[in-house]
Amino acid sequence: IQLEYLQNFFSIEFANLDYTQAEKCQYQYRLLGVDGDWVNAGTSTTASYTEIAPGNYVFMVRTVIDGIPSSDFASLHIHISSPWYATYWFYAALVVLVLAVMYIVYRLRLQFVLRQEKIKMQVMVETQEQERRRLARNLHDDVGAQLSTVKLFLGKLMKDGTTANTATPMQIINDSINDIRSILISLSPKSLEENGLLAAIEELVNKINQSNELQFHLSIHGFNQRLPLETETALFRVLQELINNTIKHANATLISMDLVVRDGHLYITYEDNGIGFEMGQVHKNYGLVNLETRIQLLKGQMEINTGKGLGFVATIVVPL
Repeated sequence: IQLEYLQNFFSIEFANLDYTQAEKCQYQYRLLGVDGDWVNAGTSTTASYTEIAPGNYVFMVRTVIDGIPSSDFASLHIHISSPWYATYWFYAALVVLVLAVMYIVYRLRLQFVLRQEKIKMQVMVETQEQERRRLARNLHDDVGAQLSTVKLFLGKLMKDGTTANTATPMQIINDSINDIRSILISLSPKSLEENGLLAAIEELVNKINQSNELQFHLSIHGFNQRLPLETETALFRVLQELINNTIKHANATLISMDLVVRDGHLYITYEDNGIGFEMGQVHKNYGLVNLETRIQLLKGQMEINTGKGLGFVATIVVPL
């Protein structure tokens, strides 16, 4: 018989169908899985059980005549089903649920950590840009103004005929003013804010080509729109960092850079013919970390291919 898990209180009635020795007949029974041995019931024909756990059982009953148990017995197979919360499928579903909750908690924690890292990177980049602008303003307003004043004063002396000791200071001041202008362009290029990324890049490339120490080939395809100023500034700093690394460390004679807009992405390929370096032998310095940070903030990707004596190639993909 099949019983539900709430039907674990039950009684079983039995009787001997041989009436020839009915007055001598007694009974023994047992429930396999519950009773350790046969239970003497005497002349009682009822067996009662309570709080039987779910599972499979066999109820057996036999007659006892003159104190001798019969070798034959009647049996009844009983199955008590488990409650829904104690079934294998429930345990499996519970495990899946726990794993799902753990995964969700892990993903939420990971997203929180990534958001915190992104905020830190944004603060770092914004702080850098603010410091650049502050330094540019100070150089322009204070040092630049003072040098210009001194230049005017020396110019007046030269006009008055006092030229013996003013030519050299005048040349030094002119060189200093030119150096400050170069620093100002590097810190906060005016063309970037006024005319956009392409104009700032072209201005930078023209200055490099005018030096006659390094050739710079620039190719632009499909890129003719302005981007948000934050995006243009980040991209300009990335390219500026790549160019600075080439000038400082690569001993290169040629730089080529392709900017292509396709399928809503900006593809940048930067390459120089310098000495290159082994990636595994170079620790990530501030410049490389800064590059990766800015590209991550743009939700872009960068791949570097280089080797000792093989030049340097950087491929950057940024969604627009």
